[in-house]
Amino acid sequence: MVSTKGRETVWFYQFQAKMRRRSRSGGKSQSILRFKSAKLISNMNSRYSAISSPAARLAALGLLVFWLPARVAYGGLVALAGKCPPPLRAGSLWDVVCGKRVFVGPRDGEPGGGHKPGLISPAALRRRMGMAHDPGDDARFFTDASCLDRLGLLLRYAWACVLSGEPADGPDELRLFGVRIDALSMRRAVDRLIAACDAQERRPMRLAAFVNPDCLNKAYRDRDYHHLLNRADLVLPDGSGLRIASKILGLPLRDNVNGTDLFPLLCERAAATGTKLFLFGGRPGVALDAAKRMQARYPGLDIVGCLDGYSHEQHPYAVVRAINASGADIVLAGLGAPRQEHWLRANRDYLHAAVGIGVGGLFDYYSGRIARAPLWLREAGFEWVWRILQEPGAKWRRYVLGNPLFLARVLRERLLRRRLPRDDVDTVQPPLPSEWAERNAALAQVDTRHVPTAQRSWRLGLLARNVAKRALDIAVAGSAVVVLSPLLLSTALI
Repeated sequence: MVSTKGRETVWFYQFQAKMRRRSRSGGKSQSILRFKSAKLISNMNSRYSAISSPAARLAALGLLVFWLPARVAYGGLVALAGKCPPPLRAGSLWDVVCGKRVFVGPRDGEPGGGHKPGLISPAALRRRMGMAHDPGDDARFFTDASCLDRLGLLLRYAWACVLSGEPADGPDELRLFGVRIDALSMRRAVDRLIAACDAQERRPMRLAAFVNPDCLNKAYRDRDYHHLLNRADLVLPDGSGLRIASKILGLPLRDNVNGTDLFPLLCERAAATGTKLFLFGGRPGVALDAAKRMQARYPGLDIVGCLDGYSHEQHPYAVVRAINASGADIVLAGLGAPRQEHWLRANRDYLHAAVGIGVGGLFDYYSGRIARAPLWLREAGFEWVWRILQEPGAKWRRYVLGNPLFLARVLRERLLRRRLPRDDVDTVQPPLPSEWAERNAALAQVDTRHVPTAQRSWRLGLLARNVAKRALDIAVAGSAVVVLSPLLLSTALI
């Protein structure tokens, strides 16, 4: 059987002889030009033999043939986005054409394990999606990944470029809907929590919370929850929705600091420093199962107590006494937002722990009751699709209606930030429906028979405005679901 290199050599000499026969009537210059073009193609084919995937070779050759349209598209990206992502730079694409790089491979500064350098890597995708804290097994991916796996990584990276930008240094705080959010990395967030336990002054207890699009939607309507988040000591961004919002508003956001990824890092540091944890929340037995699994995973981890989320309803003071008697340094409350934050705030002066954290349904994941989304789905920012498939009755309203509503409010805030001076943006409070409810209730007590026509028209206009805003929210939410449904389906099938 003839090898690939042998077939390319035979093809080159056959092509060279054919070009020489045809060049007799075309002159010496034409013969030299065709000879050089054939030699260039032969050299490129020999370099392509180092690329394991035939699809990558075909893509690189097609990029060479259609280089001018690619260059025009590159210029369009620069004009639209202001700058082009590093994998789409002209020099990087030309390296792929020349065989110096591949599309999927270790980037500069990443451990390659002997593989050819590439434009896109799993580590680069994790950094863009705020998952740099997840080490991953990139060397195994480059060794065992099939052509379909590499294509899926390319598609996920392209989608990540749409969702979020490259992590950039910036201020440690940002505001969204008037809520202060700490833009920290995952490691710095864990350091802050552990350092609070080592502080000499532990009273009052420090309050930490995670906010996702659903929490911000609730804070948009609930004034008490809105003020509670602004009074918290640490508010961490959770979910890909906040990364989309940060890109739309031009706010730097380093990591996706969600509680599910932070919990094992916190347990690892707690086992090393001797920090004591108390798990409170979830269904009966869930917190205990999560504690057993984490103690088996991290020997030396001291979880001093577990209580389910129904205990405080029957014995509200017994929960506080149990936590104080255990000597816990950190209390993780999984009662659901905003219920858990209100509980921690109400008992802040009575608890002897150093830090209280609202973690939502965290214990369900680590107890094994609910499986977490696969890594490739989380890298694409579609973990919420997995949650809907697992609990459609409980989660469809939160994600199908809540996510488009959140994006509509983000776009509204972007317009507001453009109209107002930069210094006045953080002081603007969002319009709360409760204010309109109070005003409408006061107007309802007035006898409309004696109200002048102008005031009656004003009331009708106010009512029409509220109805129009609600209709716009529903229309935007429905349109977004319809438009994104093919993309969500195609991503789920990759």
